[in-house]
Amino acid sequence: MRPLPTLPPHRTARLRSPAGLLLALLSAVVAPLSAQAATAGTAGEESPAHLSHLAEQWLQGRHPWQGPAFDVHIQAQPLDPRTRLPACRQDIVISLPPGQSVGARTLLQLQCPDSPGWRLLQPVSIQARTEVLVASQAIQAGSALTASVVSRQWRDVATLSQGYLDPARGDTMRARMTIPAGAVIALPWVQALPVIRKGQQVNLQARLGGIVIVMAGETLSDGAAGERVRVRNHQSGKIVEGLVAADGSVETLP
Repeated sequence: MRPLPTLPPHRTARLRSPAGLLLALLSAVVAPLSAQAATAGTAGEESPAHLSHLAEQWLQGRHPWQGPAFDVHIQAQPLDPRTRLPACRQDIVISLPPGQSVGARTLLQLQCPDSPGWRLLQPVSIQARTEVLVASQAIQAGSALTASVVSRQWRDVATLSQGYLDPARGDTMRARMTIPAGAVIALPWVQALPVIRKGQQVNLQARLGGIVIVMAGETLSDGAAGERVRVRNHQSGKIVEGLVAADGSVETLP
């Protein structure tokens, strides 16, 4: 007769121990349940992960960086896993607290309208990358934003408190102040390039009803499109004020 095969010691011990079998079965069941509880919450309670997801969805269509020119990433900060909130029977209402605006660091208010309900503040981070103009060297006040002094780079504009200049408008602008090298060109730092110069001869246009009278004049200052300038009327010698047009003419103000 052949001898019965002998199992390894560790397998023999498991077969002989009912407690070991029970422990293994419990581990197999509890692990998935624990993972599920982390995202779904316990029965009758709101899941912190679900609330964070609602906050992210709410901001998707409400932040100012919409469109294909932006690469936007929204991330709600994890709530304390010990947060215990009763499951809301009605739709959760999400809003910005008074005085808050959407930015790189946004605070949202989540409110359950049940009675009794609850209210929760959810911090959310936003990153919005797009193409901007960056000073490749120090730019002196009055200098044009030419390709030799600026470059196009991708930056997170959600963190820019003063905004940024649309790169498409760069060649129509000049520095209003000295801009340090490496800085993202902000709107308050620039102004439009002048289309007329001091002492330039221009067409001075005056509208009277449906009639346009054109006279010759001389500008007394530089002026960009849309700016007010003073012009000396050659015919009358009077100094009048007008708005600079994109074509370099000046239309008198009433």
